[in-house]
Amino acid sequence: MEKVINLNDFLIGTETALVGRDNGENVFDKFVKAGLLFEDLEGKYDKIVIEIPDRIVSINKSFFLGLFETVIARLKKDGFYAKYDFRTTDHIKQKIESHVDAALLNASQKDILNA
Repeated sequence: MEKVINLNDFLIGTETALVGRDNGENVFDKFVKAGLLFEDLEGKYDKIVIEIPDRIVSINKSFFLGLFETVIARLKKDGFYAKYDFRTTDHIKQKIESHVDAALLNASQKDILNA
C-alpha cells in the first residue's frame, strides 16, 4: 500500500523553482501540521510517493535537505529509496539523486558543489 503526497498542496501556486533550506523546512512544517509525519507514514505504508508538479523546473539541494535530510540520515540511501518514490520529471529525479548523495556525504566535492 502506498501513501501519495502531492507537493503541490504545500506550495505557492506560482513557484517553478524550489530553493532555500528555510523553504524546505517550511514545507516540512506544513506536512507536520497536516498530520503527515514521515516516521508514522513509514510504519503504515510500504511506499511514500511524493508527487512534484511538472511546473517545477528546479529543486536545489538546500530546499531538498530542509525537507528530507533527517529522513535520509535515519534511513540511509537504500532505505530512503526503498520507502520513498518521487513522481516528477527525469530532470528533477536526477537532481534528487545528487541531493541524497550530498545528504550522506557520499558525493564527491565536485558533485556537491554542482548539485
